Amino acid sequence: MMACVITILYALNLLFWLVVWLGFRKANKSTTARLGQLSGEATNSLSVVVSLKNEAHNAAGLIQSLKAQVHPHFEVLLIDDQSQDETVTILRETIASDPRFCVLTRPTQEPPGKKSGLTYGIAQANHERLVFTDADCRPGPHWLMIHANLHRADPDAVWVGYGPLFPEKTWLNQFSRFETQITALFTGAAIGLGLPYMAVGRNMSYTRTMFHRVNGFVTHQHRLSGDDDLFIQSVRSQKAGKVRYFFTPDSAVFSTASQTWMQWFRQKKRHVSAGVGYPPSVVAILSGFHLTQLATWGMLVALFPAGIALFLLRWGLIGCILKSNNFIQHEKERLSASPALDFLYVITSAVLPFVSVIRPQRRW
Repeated sequence: MMACVITILYALNLLFWLVVWLGFRKANKSTTARLGQLSGEATNSLSVVVSLKNEAHNAAGLIQSLKAQVHPHFEVLLIDDQSQDETVTILRETIASDPRFCVLTRPTQEPPGKKSGLTYGIAQANHERLVFTDADCRPGPHWLMIHANLHRADPDAVWVGYGPLFPEKTWLNQFSRFETQITALFTGAAIGLGLPYMAVGRNMSYTRTMFHRVNGFVTHQHRLSGDDDLFIQSVRSQKAGKVRYFFTPDSAVFSTASQTWMQWFRQKKRHVSAGVGYPPSVVAILSGFHLTQLATWGMLVALFPAGIALFLLRWGLIGCILKSNNFIQHEKERLSASPALDFLYVITSAVLPFVSVIRPQRRW
């Protein structure tokens, strides 16, 4: 009986991965087709909004990356959330006299947190089209040009991109990058299938009109995270507009991975806390997926030795999916270690939701 149940769950897991592959390809094809219809250069103006707190070690690098943008029509609003370090001083020194940049401080009467900073920045922005990233990110020089073209392709859409991590020679870094890659696959696949539920706040854009159409972050203002995931779900639930995914090497926004397991744990607890606000249908699908993931590892014991062959078949499928979706070339180096990373991913995905409920992250 147990072997039969595990075999069914294994088959469902393969089906999950195939659906993810098809959804991701559909999302990419849709965006590629829209961009292919454009002619001429983008001239629309963009407002980049960044909410940051105690980011003195990242501030200068972010400013240099934004100064290097080839798109000529943009402004950058940097909203400091009452930092206790030298963030504001470094921002102003790095900006110098560049009129495209503006440093603002979140008003003390507003509640602390990233969402309040973003809301304040959006209110101060001069342009309709808003682009978002984080302090620890390093967008490439064509990043804003790509977003400008995306808004020419579909001016009213919420555009969600890829946010990989800089490679380092540590086990934690390899695991973080593997996890980020899987998250990107599911993000794009869900959007391609018309069921958007997730995004990366360090690489997304939408209009001010869209922000106000869904009443901003009001419905989930009380949650520490969710300026990306829960906002996307507000757009979907209110049928406020389309959510679209884009993926090209030039549009990827790299950031630095956690340097210690404790940093990673705290960051993941904050991210997972947004899941409490997910609709029941999304929670059910994700729970079902992770259950089938656990079953594939249980299969190694329950169906030994045939389970080994079935597991290798599954991993071969996942490897082909990662490769066929053409993720950033330097990430190929860790495919040989991926079964071990997959095991860690399965375990942490099963445990973290419970930990975040029992001991939620309460500070940004």
